[in-house]
Amino acid sequence: MYASYAYYVEEYCFGEAKVKESEFKALERKASAEVDLRTFNRLQNLDPDKIPDKVRNCICELVEVMAEAEAFKTANASSGASGSLVSYSNDGVSGTFSVDQNSIFTAEGLKKKIGEIILTWLAHTGLLSCKGRWKEW
Repeated sequence: MYASYAYYVEEYCFGEAKVKESEFKALERKASAEVDLRTFNRLQNLDPDKIPDKVRNCICELVEVMAEAEAFKTANASSGASGSLVSYSNDGVSGTFSVDQNSIFTAEGLKKKIGEIILTWLAHTGLLSCKGRWKEW
């Protein structure tokens, strides 16, 4: 676990959390797995007190994006809608739903956004390098 809920609320959100604690814990695990995948597991054996704030902030942003995507999926699951309403008819009961493929509401879009967030936060840390050396924190 790279970011605690306390860090998320106090340091990242400055007291105004968008994600509930129970939801945060589950999504933090997924976000950490994404970071581990792209950092070649370099953070796994690091002392928790030495996790850089850039990594913690990255995890927090990932959690918020994942929560938003899951909320959209849950809200639209019951209605059968697969995206935003683009057009609709009334008497003939028609409808068109659309999701931009780059939107976080598609699997490809979410994966792309996750990569962008990780790159933004960790680009200059050496953690994303496939070379063997990186900056010790």
